[in-house]
Amino acid sequence: MLDPTGAPFVDGAIIGLPCTPKFYMSGPQAARAQRLADVGLVVRVLDGPVGAASALNAEDVVRGYYEGIDGDRLGNVARRDAQRRGRRAPR
Repeated sequence: MLDPTGAPFVDGAIIGLPCTPKFYMSGPQAARAQRLADVGLVVRVLDGPVGAASALNAEDVVRGYYEGIDGDRLGNVARRDAQRRGRRAPR
């Protein structure tokens, strides 16, 4: 959508805790975002197309969901299933 206008576009994702965020950038113009490091931000330029940084962020969100609050529930379900099948419960 922005290509016809000639405006540079960078796909970005902010990952990490609020006190130590990391900025991941992708796309043909991603190297331009490296200038943000001059003001103290941690910038990682990904070797990928527009969308690679967003995909990394989506993966991080999903992993956090399953490793977080519901990770315990998921582990409990796996243990009960293993016990029902007569197998050793995973740890």
